[in-house]
Amino acid sequence: MMETHDRLYDIIVIGAGPAGLSAAIYAARAKYKVLVLEKDKIGGQITITSEIVNYPGVELSGGKELTEHMRIKEFQGRGVAYCATCDGEFFTGKDVFVIGGGFAAVEEGMFLTKYVRKVTMIVREPDFTCAKTVSDKLKDFGNIETVFETEILEAGGEHALSYAVFRNNATGEAWRYDAPQGDTFGIFVFAGYVPNTDWIASCVERDGQGYLLTDSNRQTNVSGVFAAGDVCVKNLRQVVTAVSDGAVAATSLEKAVSEVHAKLGIPDLYQEPDQTESKAEQNEKAYFTKGDGFISSEIRQQLDGVFSKFASGVTVRAWLDDSPLSGEIRGFLNELTSVTDKVGWTEKKADASDMRLPAIEILDSAGRSSGIYFHGVPGGHEFNSFIIALYNVAGPGQQLDSQTSDKIRALSAEKNIKVLVSLTCTMCPESVMAAQRIAADSEYVTAEMFDLSHFPDLKERYNVMSVPCIVINDEKIVFGKKNVDEMLALIA
Repeated sequence: MMETHDRLYDIIVIGAGPAGLSAAIYAARAKYKVLVLEKDKIGGQITITSEIVNYPGVELSGGKELTEHMRIKEFQGRGVAYCATCDGEFFTGKDVFVIGGGFAAVEEGMFLTKYVRKVTMIVREPDFTCAKTVSDKLKDFGNIETVFETEILEAGGEHALSYAVFRNNATGEAWRYDAPQGDTFGIFVFAGYVPNTDWIASCVERDGQGYLLTDSNRQTNVSGVFAAGDVCVKNLRQVVTAVSDGAVAATSLEKAVSEVHAKLGIPDLYQEPDQTESKAEQNEKAYFTKGDGFISSEIRQQLDGVFSKFASGVTVRAWLDDSPLSGEIRGFLNELTSVTDKVGWTEKKADASDMRLPAIEILDSAGRSSGIYFHGVPGGHEFNSFIIALYNVAGPGQQLDSQTSDKIRALSAEKNIKVLVSLTCTMCPESVMAAQRIAADSEYVTAEMFDLSHFPDLKERYNVMSVPCIVINDEKIVFGKKNVDEMLALIA
């Protein structure tokens, strides 16, 4: 009976954004057993915002209509971008247009001034839709111009963007921007997002845009199913309202949970956490809080749990030269291997005829190459993808469904996947991990990650203006993050 109860939860929260975390905290403090499910990272969409002023969030309405008018298959990565932090440097000295009038658009527009010649804000409404204290900051930037009541109709060119057409919705007049001869420009879309509610059962009512309908207690039309945060129909989508929604939903759920316990005779599932700390845990904490280098003390603690799951050891073979980057790689690998005995590393001298240098290659316990290479120090957002690569080679690795595994085993032709990234890019790791997951299971696939800051010639060769950029067999070029199944479709 106890084993069965260990698998029971009073409340399951799907999504660890501000609303989900708020709901989980309120429910847990009410002594309910809570499970939080999150597919990506704790914090949700707000984690891509570098500054939070007065709890502002990202406006979610209206983005779909604007982006449908743009030929994104064709120009994503060739001038159309969605992340200023990831792609801003690719537009150094160029003109860019920022589509949107919410907090994210204003913030990213100001960030882009570090690189670009001029920023033109294209706002569909008569004014900005974010707090005035935020939009007023635009006055401090001499290279930002704002055009209100305007939307983009068309963007095009040959191999990269060369023109865009806009319309003033107040007058109906259309106007066109043409890039200087022989140059290109950028379009950054921050008009908003489409609510991620397709996965929710159709019996849960929503409006025409896909937002969930709830009552004042945040309950949907389905008993026991509540919704909170930006997926709901609401007038104001900000962090402060998401947190409020989570608290309301959790407290409203208490009655429903109590009724289920009484009806089914389920005892209390909540258990007080053990506050005692063993001597071993104290010693471990003391060890891991010693100085920080490439790997912080906090990450060291997390890595210990990851490495304990390795089924076997792995070796990193470093192909190095006399460059400063090779020196950084040596320091990184020395520090990493000091954390665990599950990972070792060896150095191999190589010249440029062998491969692009420097590179680090992951070998399995028998010394066989996994086909996974990192060209650079896998820091920033790519540190996790590197650790996952080690885990996939050591085993048991990330689980795949049987259909996906069958597709990988069916590969029978040599495939090289290059993923060109920026270490500040939040969308790159998914593509990197997808490529390396396939390589870990297939002898025919080689997966290489390149930090573009160290390989500018690749940026020029493939005309890269956005990351991640995925290059298949040095011929096929695709932009945007891809999961394992999407990556398989590219190389099949």
